[in-house]
Amino acid sequence: MATAEILLARAHRKIDEPDYDDDDVLDFLNEGLLLATNRLHFPGLQASASVNSVLTGNTVALPDNYQKGLFAARLPNGSSLTVKSNLGQILDASGAEYETAGTISMVCEHGDLLAYDRIQTPVTAIKLFYYRKPAAITAETLVLDGITPAVLERIEKAIVHFAAYSAADIQENGIVKLGANHHLKKFNDLIEEVRGTMTVGVSLPPPPIVEVQY
Repeated sequence: MATAEILLARAHRKIDEPDYDDDDVLDFLNEGLLLATNRLHFPGLQASASVNSVLTGNTVALPDNYQKGLFAARLPNGSSLTVKSNLGQILDASGAEYETAGTISMVCEHGDLLAYDRIQTPVTAIKLFYYRKPAAITAETLVLDGITPAVLERIEKAIVHFAAYSAADIQENGIVKLGANHHLKKFNDLIEEVRGTMTVGVSLPPPPIVEVQY
């Protein structure tokens, strides 16, 4: 388990370029971490948050920490919504009922927005389950956020190589600095190694018990 101080020292050794200070290298490391977590599914980055529907359309902003992989959605009464892959699937399934008054039954990721099929009155909370962005690495970071311990060392190595790639991938007179491709290949190889050890799975909390009064 490497702290930010250790990761910075490793990255500086590979970069070996005095023009880059710690802030620059932290930016490179964070770019690598975001790319790694975008390409892999870490259970430690599963998250949930609620957004509110609106009466003026059928899209709302996704949570600020949303990264990818919307895998479930629920209404406050515990009913599950169908998660579609794209807006086209919602349009096909909704037909003439798309964006008309009714109960929301389908959602999808649409860029940085959540799209849904019906305009529900009154507005309702929609609880989303997804993969969030990891917390950014800062000088005080003790361990990478959300990374499975069994693969932590390989992810640390991968993002150090990505930092070295980012620093090397600066063109001078139209020529990429020597070493950029080497570090990018090492990053990709390590990510694929980790992928081979992981099984994709999601876990959801049980739906709330809704008391019905007669």
